[in-house]
Amino acid sequence: FKLCLFQILHNALDCIRIVFHKNRLFYTSADRLNPDCPASATIFVNGILVNQKTYSYLERAHGAGFELGNHTQSHKNLKLLPPEKIREEIDSVDFLLRKLDGKARHLLRVPYGNFNDKVIEQAKAPMIDWSIDPEDWRKEVSTWQIYENIWKNKAPGAIVLMHDAYPHTAEAVQMLLPKLYEAGYQVVNVSQLSKALGQPLLTGKVYTHFKQG
Repeated sequence: FKLCLFQILHNALDCIRIVFHKNRLFYTSADRLNPDCPASATIFVNGILVNQKTYSYLERAHGAGFELGNHTQSHKNLKLLPPEKIREEIDSVDFLLRKLDGKARHLLRVPYGNFNDKVIEQAKAPMIDWSIDPEDWRKEVSTWQIYENIWKNKAPGAIVLMHDAYPHTAEAVQMLLPKLYEAGYQVVNVSQLSKALGQPLLTGKVYTHFKQG
């Protein structure tokens, strides 16, 4: 699996973002970069999965130019929690990631995509959803099915949800990156995509995709 460093966008309107959630992608890929296919991703982190070993993976990822995002401490359904517990779930991960990237607040992807007005009010950050879900977490889904789902549904500004814990996901990305690049796409992280398409990331707003501003 080769994942490459992202190069600064200049007038890049055909962009697609691949979101990796949790923090295990870089176990096999951080030091195997492909300079012929520049790319970046946003990694949404569950605090409960971070230990001394996985923290080092996040350090490597951040050092390689990837964006770190908040996926809450323990992956609970935030809609079922009182406001103070929602804040605890979010703040603990922000505190952890701040040690890595210096940011006080991070983009938030809520567990299961479940949110309501209460969650939005407590988030105090832009919330990232998705427009393409290849359901790569399903054991019966093949590498080819993941590839086909993303390829058929690709569009400028799309947000693709993927999970880094599965070998078939890594294999699908390895197939996708050069094909997307050949088709004129650049694979970028959330903040890069919003900037490239002129769509500011606003606190309390939920993003499933981006359109050209």
